[in-house]
Amino acid sequence: MGHLAIDAVRCKGCGLCIDACPRGLIRRRGGLNERGYEFVILQDAGKCTGCTMCGGCMVGCRVGAKNTLDQNYLYLAEKKGTTIVPE
Repeated sequence: MGHLAIDAVRCKGCGLCIDACPRGLIRRRGGLNERGYEFVILQDAGKCTGCTMCGGCMVGCRVGAKNTLDQNYLYLAEKKGTTIVPE
C-alpha cells in the first residue's frame, strides 16, 4: 500500500487536498507553519489506503486514489462556483 506524507513546511493551506480526499482524512492543523501558512495534517494515516504505489498516476490512476483534472478537479471547481467553459 501507498503512504501519504504531508510536508507541513511546504504546505500553503490552499485546502485542495481537503476537498479532494475521498475519505475526508485531511484537515487544517489550526496553526501556522514557518512560512506563515495554515497547514494541513492527515488525521488517520491507517485509513488512507487508496494508493497502491503502482506508478500508474503518471498516465491516470487505475484504482481511483488520485484526483485528476477531468475526474474530480473540474467538479470541485464547479462546486465552489467556478464556471467551466469548454473551448
